[in-house]
Amino acid sequence: MRKLLFSVVVLAGTWAFLGPKAGASVLNPFRHFFEHHEPVKPKTPQEIKPSWALGQKLYVRACESCHGPKGNGEGFWGLPTGEKAPALNHLNPRESTPEFLTQMIAQGKGMMPQWSLVLNRVQIESLVQYLRSINTQDTN
Repeated sequence: MRKLLFSVVVLAGTWAFLGPKAGASVLNPFRHFFEHHEPVKPKTPQEIKPSWALGQKLYVRACESCHGPKGNGEGFWGLPTGEKAPALNHLNPRESTPEFLTQMIAQGKGMMPQWSLVLNRVQIESLVQYLRSINTQDTN
Protein backbone atom coordinates (compact mmCIF):
# COMPACT_ATOMS: atom_id res chain seq x y z
CA MET A 1 0.00 0.00 0.00
CA ARG A 2 2.88 2.33 0.79
CA LYS A 3 4.45 1.70 -2.63
CA LEU A 4 1.20 2.54 -4.39
CA LEU A 5 0.74 5.73 -2.39
CA PHE A 6 4.36 6.71 -3.05
CA SER A 7 3.89 6.13 -6.82
CA VAL A 8 0.75 8.29 -6.90
CA VAL A 9 2.50 11.11 -5.00
CA VAL A 10 5.53 11.00 -7.31
CA LEU A 11 3.34 11.07 -10.44
CA ALA A 12 1.19 13.90 -9.08
CA GLY A 13 4.29 15.88 -8.08
CA THR A 14 5.91 15.35 -11.45
CA TRP A 15 2.72 16.46 -13.18
CA ALA A 16 2.46 19.55 -11.00
CA PHE A 17 6.12 20.42 -11.46
CA LEU A 18 6.47 19.80 -15.18
CA GLY A 19 2.98 20.91 -16.12
CA PRO A 20 0.38 19.50 -18.48
CA LYS A 21 2.67 19.70 -21.53
CA ALA A 22 4.99 17.07 -20.08
CA GLY A 23 2.00 14.87 -19.29
CA ALA A 24 0.74 15.25 -22.84
CA SER A 25 3.95 13.83 -24.20
CA VAL A 26 3.62 10.83 -21.89
CA LEU A 27 0.03 10.29 -22.98
CA ASN A 28 0.70 11.04 -26.65
CA PRO A 29 0.78 7.39 -27.78
CA PHE A 30 -2.65 6.88 -26.20
CA ARG A 31 -4.21 10.10 -27.53
CA HIS A 32 -6.37 8.25 -30.08
CA PHE A 33 -8.29 6.53 -27.25
CA PHE A 34 -9.56 9.86 -25.99
CA GLU A 35 -10.36 11.56 -29.28
CA HIS A 36 -13.74 11.31 -30.97
CA HIS A 37 -13.74 9.58 -34.34
CA GLU A 38 -16.52 9.12 -36.83
CA PRO A 39 -17.53 5.47 -37.10
CA VAL A 40 -16.12 3.68 -40.12
CA LYS A 41 -18.83 2.94 -42.64
CA PRO A 42 -18.66 -0.57 -44.05
CA LYS A 43 -18.07 -0.79 -47.76
CA THR A 44 -21.03 -2.10 -49.66
CA PRO A 45 -20.11 -5.09 -51.79
CA GLN A 46 -20.89 -4.96 -55.45
CA GLU A 47 -24.15 -6.56 -56.40
CA ILE A 48 -23.53 -10.24 -57.04
CA LYS A 49 -25.47 -11.44 -60.06
CA PRO A 50 -26.80 -14.96 -60.66
CA SER A 51 -24.62 -17.06 -62.91
CA TRP A 52 -24.77 -20.43 -64.62
CA ALA A 53 -21.36 -21.39 -63.15
CA LEU A 54 -22.53 -20.72 -59.59
CA GLY A 55 -25.69 -22.70 -60.33
CA GLN A 56 -23.62 -25.65 -61.54
CA LYS A 57 -21.48 -25.62 -58.38
CA LEU A 58 -24.56 -25.44 -56.18
CA TYR A 59 -26.23 -28.25 -58.11
CA VAL A 60 -23.22 -30.51 -57.54
CA ARG A 61 -23.15 -29.69 -53.83
CA ALA A 62 -26.87 -29.71 -53.05
CA CYS A 63 -28.87 -31.48 -55.75
CA GLU A 64 -26.72 -34.07 -57.48
CA SER A 65 -26.93 -36.67 -54.71
CA CYS A 66 -30.70 -37.06 -55.25
CA HIS A 67 -31.32 -35.87 -58.83
CA GLY A 68 -28.15 -37.36 -60.35
CA PRO A 69 -25.15 -35.85 -62.13
CA LYS A 70 -27.13 -35.37 -65.36
CA GLY A 71 -30.37 -34.35 -63.66
CA ASN A 72 -32.06 -37.56 -64.79
CA GLY A 73 -33.18 -38.68 -61.33
CA GLU A 74 -30.45 -41.32 -61.10
CA GLY A 75 -28.98 -39.94 -57.88
CA PHE A 76 -26.69 -41.67 -55.44
CA TRP A 77 -29.36 -41.72 -52.75
CA GLY A 78 -32.81 -43.16 -53.16
CA LEU A 79 -35.72 -41.48 -51.48
CA PRO A 80 -36.94 -43.14 -48.25
CA THR A 81 -40.12 -44.06 -50.12
CA GLY A 82 -38.05 -46.19 -52.50
CA GLU A 83 -38.77 -43.91 -55.46
CA LYS A 84 -36.29 -41.95 -57.54
CA ALA A 85 -36.09 -38.18 -57.31
CA PRO A 86 -37.77 -36.38 -60.22
CA ALA A 87 -35.75 -35.99 -63.41
CA LEU A 88 -34.82 -32.37 -64.01
CA ASN A 89 -33.57 -32.76 -67.56
CA HIS A 90 -37.02 -33.45 -69.06
CA LEU A 91 -39.31 -30.89 -67.47
CA ASN A 92 -42.52 -29.92 -69.20
CA PRO A 93 -42.92 -26.26 -70.26
CA ARG A 94 -44.91 -25.34 -67.14
CA GLU A 95 -42.32 -26.85 -64.80
CA SER A 96 -39.38 -25.25 -66.58
CA THR A 97 -40.47 -21.64 -66.05
CA PRO A 98 -38.17 -19.58 -63.83
CA GLU A 99 -41.05 -18.81 -61.47
CA PHE A 100 -41.98 -22.46 -60.97
CA LEU A 101 -38.38 -23.59 -60.46
CA THR A 102 -37.66 -20.73 -58.05
CA GLN A 103 -40.73 -21.56 -55.98
CA MET A 104 -39.93 -25.29 -55.98
CA ILE A 105 -36.33 -24.75 -54.87
CA ALA A 106 -37.21 -22.13 -52.27
CA GLN A 107 -40.24 -23.84 -50.72
CA GLY A 108 -39.57 -27.50 -51.46
CA LYS A 109 -42.26 -30.14 -51.84
CA GLY A 110 -42.63 -33.66 -50.51
CA MET A 111 -39.13 -35.03 -49.90
CA MET A 112 -37.53 -31.94 -51.46
CA PRO A 113 -36.15 -29.69 -48.69
CA GLN A 114 -36.93 -26.00 -48.39
CA TRP A 115 -33.68 -24.58 -49.76
CA SER A 116 -34.57 -20.94 -48.98
CA LEU A 117 -33.50 -21.72 -45.42
CA VAL A 118 -29.95 -22.31 -46.69
CA LEU A 119 -29.59 -20.51 -50.03
CA ASN A 120 -30.01 -16.81 -50.74
CA ARG A 121 -31.89 -15.26 -53.68
CA VAL A 122 -28.83 -15.07 -55.98
CA GLN A 123 -27.96 -18.71 -55.33
CA ILE A 124 -31.51 -19.87 -56.06
CA GLU A 125 -31.62 -17.82 -59.28
CA SER A 126 -28.26 -19.32 -60.29
CA LEU A 127 -29.64 -22.82 -59.73
CA VAL A 128 -32.66 -21.94 -61.87
CA GLN A 129 -30.35 -20.82 -64.69
CA TYR A 130 -28.42 -24.07 -64.50
CA LEU A 131 -31.54 -26.24 -64.35
CA ARG A 132 -33.02 -24.51 -67.37
CA SER A 133 -29.78 -25.16 -69.27
CA ILE A 134 -29.85 -28.93 -68.63
CA ASN A 135 -33.53 -29.24 -69.49
CA THR A 136 -33.75 -30.83 -72.94
CA GLN A 137 -37.52 -30.43 -73.38
CA ASP A 138 -38.87 -27.66 -75.56
CA THR A 139 -39.26 -24.63 -73.24
CA ASN A 140 -41.37 -22.43 -75.56
